Amino acid sequence: LTILGVHAIRVPLKMGKGPEVNQSGGRFLAAVEKPLQNEHNNFYYGEIGFGKDSKTGKINWVPVIFDTGSSWLWATATGCSCPHMEGPGYVDFANTDFKAEGTQSLHYGEGMGSGKLGTMTVYFSEDVFYEHQTIIAAEQLEDFPITKTNGFFGLSHKISSNGHPTLIENLYTAGKIERELFTISLRKLGQESYIAIGEIDDTNVLQGENFVYSDLNLKGAADLYYSVKVDE
Repeated sequence: LTILGVHAIRVPLKMGKGPEVNQSGGRFLAAVEKPLQNEHNNFYYGEIGFGKDSKTGKINWVPVIFDTGSSWLWATATGCSCPHMEGPGYVDFANTDFKAEGTQSLHYGEGMGSGKLGTMTVYFSEDVFYEHQTIIAAEQLEDFPITKTNGFFGLSHKISSNGHPTLIENLYTAGKIERELFTISLRKLGQESYIAIGEIDDTNVLQGENFVYSDLNLKGAADLYYSVKVDE
């Protein structure tokens, strides 16, 4: 997600038309909120946990860009040839529960790369995690903009990740969150931005404002992105 000159945007986006209450029998949590940092009005990023270090038992928290135009979840691996990723979150995947299943390339409008495809435990928060999430351990990246981060959290739907369910989809299916949706609030530098999953978080809606819902356009190339039809 690249947004320039943003002041305040509140966009509740549904990722599917599931029931109001998950029937999987899991323990529901209210909206789980995560603060986001604004990097020069170009990117918004926050921390996602990629497994636990087998030596220390601590979660590997990695700063990742939250991107509504893609759906892969990935982080830079130790030894990655990633000259533009200047964050502190290089992960030693060999010392986690990561299980490699193959290789996968990454392609964006700006930037490309490749790495190992596999599954591992991924933490949205310490209490909200999924044990078999498909991710990419990035080993080589090219032409990405310089950023303080070490990965991407794709918020789009699974069609752009070769059918692998996203973290939000898996958390919902596993009964870890009540609804398959997220609410995101993006603000200018110096103000608090956040993402909340599992429920609509309306705490920052100004008095007198209401949410306006619109069906998503999911046809053809638009499947890769969230888009809505605008009347002329």
